[in-house]
Amino acid sequence: MPKDDVWVIPDPWEKPSPAVRKKPKKIPEVKSKERDSHPATALSLSLFLWGAGQIYNGQKELGVLFLLIMANFYTIFGVVWFHWETLTSLLSKFQITPFEVFVGCGILYLCGLLFWLINALHAYYTSPRGRPHSTDAEERSILPPLCSLVMPGWGQFLNGQTKKGIFFFS
Repeated sequence: MPKDDVWVIPDPWEKPSPAVRKKPKKIPEVKSKERDSHPATALSLSLFLWGAGQIYNGQKELGVLFLLIMANFYTIFGVVWFHWETLTSLLSKFQITPFEVFVGCGILYLCGLLFWLINALHAYYTSPRGRPHSTDAEERSILPPLCSLVMPGWGQFLNGQTKKGIFFFS
């Protein structure tokens, strides 16, 4: 009788011999470059230091770019503040009045505030873990109300209430 005609029925109660046992194949572990970051933490970091939330999320190049923009933003205001007399006298040669310099600084300041909020929201929405849903532990914590006292809308983001947070931010 040829060997092909033999059927082998495995016995579920029979233990295989050690020679027959096969070692399980190891599945290669996939390591993510992005760390598992919390969106509210990324938002909070970006509120204190532009780009810190992006660095926390693993977007280092973008975070460093935002840090450089912040440094330039505050440097411009420092130069204007400390050298106001020299700057206004220099610009008066070009028929630019001190009032126009003041209005220009105000517009730059409003653009900086807008960029700051966009930076914080970007850090929140690009977090690898996604937006959190509010939990009872976070809602009962004292942290969200305190953060909302510092900046309206911040506590709502910590609770996962994104639309409410955007409403109070703007």
